[in-house]
Amino acid sequence: MVLVRESLLKRGQEAKIRTKIALEGSIEAIVSLPKGIVPHTKEDLSLIVLSKENKNILFVDANRPYFSKRQGKRNTIYRVEELVEIVLKRQKSEYSTLVPLQEISAVSLSPTYYLKAAGHDRNLGKIATIFRAQRVAATNGIPYQEIAIKDIVPNGYTSKSQTIKRADPNKAANFRLQSLDILLPLRGSPSSIGIIKTSHLLIPNAGIIVIRTKKSEEAYCLYLYLRSAKGQQELQKLYDTAPNKTLSPALLQTLKIPKNLGRNCKERVERIFAYQKQIEKLEEKIEKELMIEK
Repeated sequence: MVLVRESLLKRGQEAKIRTKIALEGSIEAIVSLPKGIVPHTKEDLSLIVLSKENKNILFVDANRPYFSKRQGKRNTIYRVEELVEIVLKRQKSEYSTLVPLQEISAVSLSPTYYLKAAGHDRNLGKIATIFRAQRVAATNGIPYQEIAIKDIVPNGYTSKSQTIKRADPNKAANFRLQSLDILLPLRGSPSSIGIIKTSHLLIPNAGIIVIRTKKSEEAYCLYLYLRSAKGQQELQKLYDTAPNKTLSPALLQTLKIPKNLGRNCKERVERIFAYQKQIEKLEEKIEKELMIEK
């Protein structure tokens, strides 16, 4: 194994040398390491794994928050076992890709270059419409239920609110929620994420951002991703960088999401919601057992 500066994988003057080594099949894997893991250096570093007779190269981008953890003034590598497993088993993942030697470019040997080419990341704006509700109130308008953060059901469909208001019919048509819309808080953190399922006229208040995917299956998969540890981490980064920690639809459109969000997402969501109902029934039984018998 060889530790090199990331710049050596990209600079033009080293192109012939690195391309020759790569095409000879001498490189097994290249791993971009998290920033700042080596004291007293600000260089981006990569680990090159060398071996003979390779027909493809595994590129791993570990320079992600998922693989790093801040300790004091510097980063440390996090989830080392998972990273090692990716390299040893030559796994394709959100952070890695296998590239045949004939597809190796003289332009770069940087993992980020090949992961972008493989399309592992895409902007949320490519698969969804994102909007924030505006004022819809009208004294003599049509009644609707106003959805607030407190109405979001943690492990179930959000389908109703006790807050009844009246709206201008035209504005209500523009901002009414549809089944499988995903709801996010406008400010603070992504701790409350909801998914809609209703036939009622629901309209979100101004403290909610709505994500509406183009395909229903993508809605379920996106909901699962946004609630996952990785999705929460990426969302929190957006909140932290937003002015006053307040998201805008334009900023949320830039959120990077995996190209492959998984399969059987609707079934997985339904199972999670079923588990929640089982938990609630068990909690009721526990409460009964705790009651003092008279």
